[in-house]
Amino acid sequence: MPYDLATGASTRPLRLAYAADYEERGPAGGGVVATEDLENHGYALLELDEALEQALLDQSTDQPSSSSSPSTTLVIRGQPRDEAVLCTSSSTFALRRVEWSNALLVVDAGSAADAAEDEVQPGTSATIQATLAHLLEARPIKANTTRLPELMAQAKAVWDGVSPLTKVSACTLDELRAQVQASDYELVEGLVHYDIVQLEDGGYRQITSEHLCHVLASIFTACAAEDIRLDDRAPVTLRQCFAFMGLAPSTRQGGSCSSDDADLLSPMVVRHCFRKFATTCDADGASGDAAMHVDEAAYEDRPHVFVESSVCRYIGQEVLRQHKSIHYEQHAFMEAWSASVPEGYTVSLDMLEGICIPNETDDAAGSGAAPKTLLYLPIDELPRDPAARMRMLFDMRAKWSAEELRVYLADIAITPAQIDMWLMKYARRVTATGAMARHGKRKAHGQPSTEQVWYCARIIGAT
Repeated sequence: MPYDLATGASTRPLRLAYAADYEERGPAGGGVVATEDLENHGYALLELDEALEQALLDQSTDQPSSSSSPSTTLVIRGQPRDEAVLCTSSSTFALRRVEWSNALLVVDAGSAADAAEDEVQPGTSATIQATLAHLLEARPIKANTTRLPELMAQAKAVWDGVSPLTKVSACTLDELRAQVQASDYELVEGLVHYDIVQLEDGGYRQITSEHLCHVLASIFTACAAEDIRLDDRAPVTLRQCFAFMGLAPSTRQGGSCSSDDADLLSPMVVRHCFRKFATTCDADGASGDAAMHVDEAAYEDRPHVFVESSVCRYIGQEVLRQHKSIHYEQHAFMEAWSASVPEGYTVSLDMLEGICIPNETDDAAGSGAAPKTLLYLPIDELPRDPAARMRMLFDMRAKWSAEELRVYLADIAITPAQIDMWLMKYARRVTATGAMARHGKRKAHGQPSTEQVWYCARIIGAT
C-alpha cells in the first residue's frame, strides 16, 4: 500500500525536492522521521545480470513436461534454515543481501511520472511507496538436489518393485518442489539421477537399486531374445521394448502394480531406465538430457541407444556400494564388475570418476606397482560447501592431482575459473621432480626429470 512520510502529528506526502538531500535538510517543517516510518512495504530491488535476464526470457519455452502445476515466474525456495535461492523454470541463483549507506525512496509521483526528470519542479507532491536500504545480488549456482533421497526415506516413499503401491507412501511433485532448492528443470533431472519415478498411481517413489538392476537386466534380456544387442549401433524405441517385454498398453495407463503382479514390471520404471541409461538418436538430434522434457507420448516412438558408460557406471557403483566397505581390492572389484555388466560391454575405471579413487600407498607407488585398492568416495555424499569438501578430500588422501580435484568439485562449480579459485584458496600447490620425489625418495642418476604437480591441504583442519 502507499506510504506517507510522517512529520510529527501530521501525515503528508513527501515533496520530490527534498528527496535528493533528505538526510541533510530533513522533512519540511522540521519534523522527526521515526525508523518505523521508513519500513519497506513488500518491495525488493533485484540486481539483474545477463544470465538471469536470459533465464527469464527462455523460461516460457523451457518447461518440464512432468510438471503437475504451472511454474511460477520467479520463486524463492528452501527451508527456513536454508540460504535463500531464487529459481526460474530452468536455473537456480544464490541470493546475497547488499546493504547501502543511503536509502532509495520508491515514490509514486502521480502526474509527474509522465514528465521528464529535468522538468519536475520543486513542490511537486509524491507518495513514498517503499524505502530500500539494500539490494539483492543474484549469482548462478548449481542446483542442490542431494536432499531428495533423504526426503523420500523420511516419507517412506521407497518401492522395492514387489510391494503393492497402495501400501507404499508417495510424494507429490509440489511437495518436492517446496523442499528442494532447484528449478523445475533441474528438479526433474535430480529425480532421474536418484531414481525417483512417478508410478502408475501418480505418486513419486524412489526405486530401490536392486529392483532397478532387475528391470535393466530384463530390458537387455528381452531385446536379446529379439536379436537386438543394446549398444550405440542398435537403436530401439520404448514402444518396441514394451512389446518385447509383454507389457500391455492397459498396464501403462492408469494401472498399478500389486503383489499379485510381482512378475509384471512397471512400464514407468522401464521408461525411467530409458531416460537414465539411453539417449535419443532421431533426426532432430535431441540429446538424452533434452529428451527428459519432451512430450510423453512422442517419447515412446523415439529411437534410443543405450550408453555403455552410463550402464557400466551405475552397475559399478552398485558393486562398490554392496561391498559395504570404503576399500575394495582393485583386481577383485574389476572381476566382479566385468561379470555384472551386459555381455559385450567393457568396463574401465575412467567410468567411475566421482565414485571411487585409487587408494595409493607409499609402498605401491614407490615400487611402481598399480594401486592395490580402490577408495569408495561418491561425490553425492560430500558436503556442498567448498571449504568443507576440500577438507574432507584431504582427510581422505593427503595429495591430489588437479584433474582429480576438478572431478570432485565440478558438481558445485559454475565455471572452471571458480574451481581454480578454490584450489588457490584451500590447497597448496606442490611441484615434485620425478615420480619418486613426492614420496621423499631420490631420483636415480641418469633418470630423466619429470615434474608432477600435486595439491595438498593449505591449512590442516581449516574450515
